[in-house]
Amino acid sequence: MPRKHKQATHTPLRTARKKAGITLSDLADAITRKGKIRVTQGWLSRVERGYPPSLELAAALSAELRKRGAAIAEVEILYPERFMRPEQPRQAA
Repeated sequence: MPRKHKQATHTPLRTARKKAGITLSDLADAITRKGKIRVTQGWLSRVERGYPPSLELAAALSAELRKRGAAIAEVEILYPERFMRPEQPRQAA
């Protein structure tokens, strides 16, 4: 019996980060440099997969990504399940 794969989803945060063309590491560095919040690449990865961030972190992420041309509201980061869409299957070449 073939295995069923869980369909991957992209949170609004991941979609915005990819649109901005920035890596998790670069985003973590930018957030840490700007303010009082210290954040790691690993922590951002968890947030990107739906783990709830602090209100301060959501605001910092929203501001940094907005500055880079990828508008995202804090509410989309805080409650990603309300805004997620299933990933489109990739076409075989």
